[in-house]
Amino acid sequence: MANSAAYVGAVPCSSLQQAVSRLGLQMITEIAMAVSVRGRMFGNPRCAELLAALWKHSVLTAWFTKEIARAHGHNVEVAFLCGLLHDVGKAVDHEVEGSHASIGARICKKFGENETVINAVGG
Repeated sequence: MANSAAYVGAVPCSSLQQAVSRLGLQMITEIAMAVSVRGRMFGNPRCAELLAALWKHSVLTAWFTKEIARAHGHNVEVAFLCGLLHDVGKAVDHEVEGSHASIGARICKKFGENETVINAVGG
């Protein structure tokens, strides 16, 4: 990512230290959070195509949510996580009774998310 068009400098990054320095701690935290969430909540191989599309939507929502939070002086990390997880219930709503929002809130609760995230996902 540090060598992508959005972040590339005059010289490409060739080490992890250079990449962390270029991206910054905030971006590294968001990447780590996204990778963790994807593996835990979007990793069901039975519906990989659906989950891939849902993941793309969730990542875009997370980025927009973070920027809206930043503009209004709110916690950007929590906003990013809320955006990332906002539709997590869609991954299983065909297998479990309830709306995708209520299912997502139960999933977040099971994984120990805080009340802010649970309430945002539960809508």
